[in-house]
Amino acid sequence: MKMQLAGLALLLPGLALAETAPYIGVQGQYSRVDINRSDFDGLAVSRIDKSDYGYAVRVGMQDDLSSFTGNSGRNTVGLELGYIDFGEVSATTGGTDVTAELDGIELAVIGSTQVYNHTHVYLRVGGLSWNTDTSGAGASDSNDGQDVLGGAGLMYFINHVQIRGGYDYYKVDDHQVDAYSLGAQFRF
Repeated sequence: MKMQLAGLALLLPGLALAETAPYIGVQGQYSRVDINRSDFDGLAVSRIDKSDYGYAVRVGMQDDLSSFTGNSGRNTVGLELGYIDFGEVSATTGGTDVTAELDGIELAVIGSTQVYNHTHVYLRVGGLSWNTDTSGAGASDSNDGQDVLGGAGLMYFINHVQIRGGYDYYKVDDHQVDAYSLGAQFRF
C-alpha cells in the first residue's frame, strides 16, 4: 500500500505544472459488505444486515490533457483525496447484536474521457486506509489497515458543476465492499 501511495504522490509534480482545475465533491452512497455466516467462526447467527447508506467527501484536481491530445476538455486525469463513511453492518448471534462501523481515507488517480456532449466516463484506482469499530455484548474493538480501491462511472459537466454517479470496489481486510454513489463536484 505504501508503494501505491508513493506512486500516486509521484504524479503530483506533473499535475502541478499542468493547467489544473481543483474541485470538491460530496456523494451519497449505498454500500454492501461481502460478509457471511461463515465469517463468525461457527457462532449461530440469526440475522446479518450487510448494507447501509453512507457518504463521501472528496477534494481533487483535474487536468484536461489538451496540451497532450489537442482536444480541449475531452480527456482528463486527476488526483483525489477523500473521506468515506460506509455506514455500518450488523448481525445477531446468540441473542446479542453486534455492529461494525467502517470508514476510511482514500487517495486515487482518476481519468475520464468524453463519450457524448458534456458526458464523461471515468475510471479510478488507488488506495484506502480504513478503520472499523465493532461493538456488542458490552465489548468493543477497533481494527485498521490499508487496501486497494477501483471504480467506474459517469460524470455530466454543467459549467463548474459535475454530476457524478458510479460504482466503487473496495478491498477491506478479507472482505469486498461495493459502493454505488451519486453526488456533485464543484470546480473552481
